[in-house]
Amino acid sequence: FDKTGTLTKDRTEGVVYEGKPLTPEQKSALFELTRQSTHPYSKSITQYLSNDIEINSGVTDFEEFSGKGVQAKNEQGQILKLGSHSFLGLEEEKTISGSYLSIDNEFIGHFSFQSQLRSNILKTLSELQEKFKMTLLSGDHSSDAKLFSDLEQPINMYFNQSPTDKRDKIQALNLKGDKVAYIGDGLNDTEALKSANLGISVAEDEFRFTPSSDAIIKSDKIQNLSAFFKFSKYASRTLRICLYFSLLYNTVG
Repeated sequence: FDKTGTLTKDRTEGVVYEGKPLTPEQKSALFELTRQSTHPYSKSITQYLSNDIEINSGVTDFEEFSGKGVQAKNEQGQILKLGSHSFLGLEEEKTISGSYLSIDNEFIGHFSFQSQLRSNILKTLSELQEKFKMTLLSGDHSSDAKLFSDLEQPINMYFNQSPTDKRDKIQALNLKGDKVAYIGDGLNDTEALKSANLGISVAEDEFRFTPSSDAIIKSDKIQNLSAFFKFSKYASRTLRICLYFSLLYNTVG
């Protein structure tokens, strides 16, 4: 499993900004920047700023770097960057997960988020643990491990994972002979979804771009994963029985 936008809600609550005060022009440009991104943190910032926009300010040259961040130019030609600590090239080691903001390579501030698990997700994970080995691969800081402290059986959790790290972990499981189903939130998990035997992308709506996935599941149905896997095994067994019967029937015929 991925965490953000998969096991946790797509739009997190409790967004907190710390840093230099943002001007109305900067808020507007940041709003336009995050509105074009598919990452759950960007969506949360868009929602956080939506009621505080006083002027309209566009951005150009938008780019999204998978698992790292987004950038664009404001109307003054300045480069806005929003993303991970390493994406902004900050020298000091940061231990807080979230999104960092810079304008023309000058650090401006940091957005932190209060992640919230989706409804009944711990129950779903407990049901899946009865039949499957479970691993969490997250690009966030390990402070979010406490979200899963109520699970009766602990799961393997790896934090601060880049998209490439997630892919490598899955490929290592494949080499051990495991069959891997990876459930992620789409664009940021392309490499992991492609490397798994089964890639399932979690979508908030039908317009979500989900490359490299074998299946798409609506976010409000993820708590039914255990039932979906159970049904798929039943369907596979039924098809095999039908095939064997067909072969036997034709052989006798």
